[in-house]
Amino acid sequence: MDYAYALEVLDNYDHQRVSQPTQVHKESARGISHEEARRIIDHLSEIYKASELFGREKDRSLSSSLEAVMQTFDGKDLYHSLEEKAAHLLYFLVTSW
Repeated sequence: MDYAYALEVLDNYDHQRVSQPTQVHKESARGISHEEARRIIDHLSEIYKASELFGREKDRSLSSSLEAVMQTFDGKDLYHSLEEKAAHLLYFLVTSW
């Protein structure tokens, strides 16, 4: 059930049917390194007693996705809010698998 809902949300996002939240966090977000992300993934794997497949990387897409959400152009963030960064990070990770 949750899996189907997640796929529906991603499809809605793809087709620009997801409305933006009325309140967003405009303060600057701190990016995280690949190493920090791996520590978080490994910790979650322990907490949820996940299989060895949990968090397995097929390539360097995690690193590139983490870097992509923190991109700037002309000194301005491409993804302005924390919510936009989180949504794009999720999208990049899901579509790269």
